[in-house]
Amino acid sequence: MWKQIIDDYRTHLQASGRRPETIRTRLSYLRRWSTFCPDPDAATRLIAEEWLASHDWAPETLKSARATLVGFYGWREDMTGRSYGMHRLGSVTVPKSVPRPVGENVVRIGLGSNDPDTRLMVSLHALCGLRRSEVARIHTRDADSGWLRVRGKGGRVRRIPAPPGVLAEMRSRPAGYVFPGGSGGGHLHPATVQKRVKRATGHAPHGFRHRYATRAYRGSSDLLGVQQLLGHSSPETTQRYVLMDDDRLRGTAAGCWEVGE
Repeated sequence: MWKQIIDDYRTHLQASGRRPETIRTRLSYLRRWSTFCPDPDAATRLIAEEWLASHDWAPETLKSARATLVGFYGWREDMTGRSYGMHRLGSVTVPKSVPRPVGENVVRIGLGSNDPDTRLMVSLHALCGLRRSEVARIHTRDADSGWLRVRGKGGRVRRIPAPPGVLAEMRSRPAGYVFPGGSGGGHLHPATVQKRVKRATGHAPHGFRHRYATRAYRGSSDLLGVQQLLGHSSPETTQRYVLMDDDRLRGTAAGCWEVGE
């Protein structure tokens, strides 16, 4: 029963224009839910709360699992005319994260990797500020006269300046995805990008993105510019990526130490 329903829901997500990575994530949670609740139509909000509470998940993961249930059962209600009450599941608060940029020594280690693919992955994370999913999908045609075209969350496209060496390396690859993987001419999975970068440097890609944001803001004091470079929808999100160094804070505070006439 679940297999056919999951297949139908995949079709619904594809028809709604959801990104492949989003679809994979939603279906992964849904398969886990199906083992807990074998009969999809026996589901209730209380059973869903029991399932969510039974895992020691981080808030981000818990929020994603909840969104899966709400989205799936909203679609299911349209199909069956039944009410499952999933929209009444309590919202999940994700604590604000602290910026954790990797150190320059970590960047040097990554850029010194013997593997050309890993070096380029680290370059795109640390020198261009890309997400792991953006690195996975990067295409040779995205390198264009000093700029890099990036397909971000929600299908939004942005252009960012990129180092000549990174663009040259991309152009030297065979036409197509820079990091091919899977079948049918697809690209490498984002999780594989993360594993390779972490194996080479000891750090996940997001720390390199924090490093990019911190250095970009330190050199410009332009939060809106950094927001655009990172592809964030709001400056509040960008603020969580920028680590303010002690010297900058001292300089900002020092102007308040003298008492005027």
